[in-house]
Amino acid sequence: MKIKDLPIFQYKNLDYHNRVAVIFMSSGLIMASIASFTNIIFGISFLINLPNLILMIISIILILFFPTQIEKIAVAIMYFIAFLYLPFNFFTGGGYVGSLPIYFVMIMVYFGMYLKTNKAAIIISIVLGIYFSTLIIYSYMNPSLVIPYEDEMSVMIDNIIGMVMVAINIILIGRVTVNRYIHERDYNASLVSELEEKNKQLQEMATTDLLTGLYNRGYFIDVLQKQLDLMKDSNNQIAVMMIDVDKFKDINDTWGHLYGDLILKKISKAILESVREQDVVARYAGDEFIIMIYHLDDETTQNVAERVHQSVVSLSHRENHKTTLSIGVAKVKKNESLENLLKRADENMYHAKKKGRNKVVYK
Repeated sequence: MKIKDLPIFQYKNLDYHNRVAVIFMSSGLIMASIASFTNIIFGISFLINLPNLILMIISIILILFFPTQIEKIAVAIMYFIAFLYLPFNFFTGGGYVGSLPIYFVMIMVYFGMYLKTNKAAIIISIVLGIYFSTLIIYSYMNPSLVIPYEDEMSVMIDNIIGMVMVAINIILIGRVTVNRYIHERDYNASLVSELEEKNKQLQEMATTDLLTGLYNRGYFIDVLQKQLDLMKDSNNQIAVMMIDVDKFKDINDTWGHLYGDLILKKISKAILESVREQDVVARYAGDEFIIMIYHLDDETTQNVAERVHQSVVSLSHRENHKTTLSIGVAKVKKNESLENLLKRADENMYHAKKKGRNKVVYK
């Protein structure tokens, strides 16, 4: 694997935890490098500088030999820094006077982000809190164990570097966290939108006739029953039109079923354009349609039925063939059941057929 192909250099392609791991390891390497460089400049002994070198070497070796285990490497380095590196530097770098307490807090934040369960996070927080507190108290009671800063300038430089490093970490982690939130929010929103669209499609499939695009029989029956129930507490007027395409079998036998399907689609469109938006039109059976119309008196209902009839009769088909309709209309009676209403509309439709078809019968 080439160096440029290492996951650590493919930051944009990493997930949330691995991005945080890259930030952490990069910060650790930079921090150790700066510490080593300043120690060399100021002539600090090799022994005191050794932890910085060890941290740099361990980080580089683990990344090179285990390039796909970024998260595990980061956790291992966290433990090394928390329990060995920072305590050593605490005693060799001015104790609680310097910037080490800031790094202690930062390492606890990283642990909190990486531990998988709340229980583990609480335990490590307690352990690290007790551990760091013990170091501070112990160094306070035994000041001779702490190697102090040479001057105030060293304290200032160390604190500035510490605050800058922690600030950069907070900013980077904050950006990663915000970006993750935005990504998950948008992803969840897309899932919700997709689910709503699927539900809409399922709803349409459950209520719509696939050939004509009209409502299907089941949906029509449900709506009609609800309207009949509402009529018990109101004076709403409802009428049902049962429609049959005259001699439709002859159309299929003469020109085939595909042409018959085309005729049904044209008839459906013509019927829809002949009624109001609030009226309910459905395909009732093979070549039968049904309409429920609201709030119309007898004369207007008759006119609507005649308009539906004429809209289909006026259609032009192959070889100047014309389609006609037999329509039976029944207006709901007080406390009438759905079954009886449909039966009357159906009887009126068959009465229209017996009278020679191509008629509207309204009783």
